[in-house]
Amino acid sequence: MAEPQAYALDAAYDRASANPDTLAPPFVDMVTGEVIIPAATADGHSVGSATLAGTAYLGLGSTDWTLPGSYTGPDGDEDDAAGQAGSPEAYSFTPVVRDVATSYARLRTIIREVLTATPAQLPDADKIVGGGISPDRNQVMFTVTAVSPALRQALAQRYGTNSVVLVLNPAAASARQSQPSTAGRAGEPRRRWHARQ
Repeated sequence: MAEPQAYALDAAYDRASANPDTLAPPFVDMVTGEVIIPAATADGHSVGSATLAGTAYLGLGSTDWTLPGSYTGPDGDEDDAAGQAGSPEAYSFTPVVRDVATSYARLRTIIREVLTATPAQLPDADKIVGGGISPDRNQVMFTVTAVSPALRQALAQRYGTNSVVLVLNPAAASARQSQPSTAGRAGEPRRRWHARQ
């Protein structure tokens, strides 16, 4: 993804975070290069369709920002706020707005409810290792170590059949602590994968 697209996507995430009841998580269509801001309501179309514009700072040295731990700031953390800005390039993207069924707020609520549920509240909740939002699918994907009919039925009854996907990975329990999180601008965390606490 080109740096101006990444900056536009970051701005789109800021917009979705500010309007979580009307928008859903944005993404870049890797085939067309378009920034997609899904609208969960009619009001979401007007909010989501405004141009994403700003300045991208290119060429921030040899740091690969996609690799966790590849940058250490002067304070020993991964905060890039003190880093040298690269050459500026203006960007302007008119986002494509698509209709979706589930808002950003609802997707985050599903994650929180499912990952904090006990087996008494949700059958086989202890088999759920973690989860995250798949923006291009407008769904929450949960990694599970086992799938049971009771778990599938309970999730479908609570959240419908199109909002939740279960990904079976029997070895996931050992990977609980090794899942990556991605960082936003200036070290602001943008967690995509959430572990059961």
